Amino acid sequence: MDTPILGLHFKVSFNGDPKLNGDYAFQEVTGLGVSLDFETLEEGGNTFFTYNLPKKTKNEKIVLKRAVLESDHAKNIIKWAESALYDFDFKPLEVNVILLNDKNAPIRGWSFSYVIPSKIEYSGINAVSQSMVIETLELCFLYSKPLKA
Repeated sequence: MDTPILGLHFKVSFNGDPKLNGDYAFQEVTGLGVSLDFETLEEGGNTFFTYNLPKKTKNEKIVLKRAVLESDHAKNIIKWAESALYDFDFKPLEVNVILLNDKNAPIRGWSFSYVIPSKIEYSGINAVSQSMVIETLELCFLYSKPLKA
């Protein structure tokens, strides 16, 4: 019997800039899907059905979440994103998200090309609560493909 895979063990790697190359820790990754846009075509004189013709793929934005960290390695990705968002200095990267099993072996993966940041957001800061500050990084990309495990 197959065992369901838990989505709690994964790695996110950034490639394309020597300062940023490597794996980064995130607590959540969303936007790993792809879908198709369709054009509906109705045939003249036939009212029983319509044709759905595929036009192009449609990608969600990748959303990465983690606690704000103080290490230089962790700050590098935020500096890259801030440079694009505040200074309009875009340096596209490749991002890989790899789902791992309990032995750190890859199970499934996704590769995203020509990745640029589209948003940085921080959770609320509250002087009464002792909760972590969470940074959310939203990324756009040109295309994606599944990686072979």
